[in-house]
Amino acid sequence: MTDQVASTGPAASASVPVARLNHAVLYVRELDRSVDFYQRAFGFQEIAREGGMMAFLRAAGSTNHHDLGLLAVGPE
Repeated sequence: MTDQVASTGPAASASVPVARLNHAVLYVRELDRSVDFYQRAFGFQEIAREGGMMAFLRAAGSTNHHDLGLLAVGPE
């Protein structure tokens, strides 16, 4: 089951625009910090989460459901 996430607001003005990305998955140690990084650095919008294990993000202007999946793997 996927939990929907409300819009997080406008991306930071210093973010790097993403020209194109079509579905990448990254394994991360800290899910919340990683989501925050990709939102600030690249202007991604978080669109959904599956529990505390996976977050789905979309690039600005993308027509994909999501472009980036972040999968939490724990501290070590």
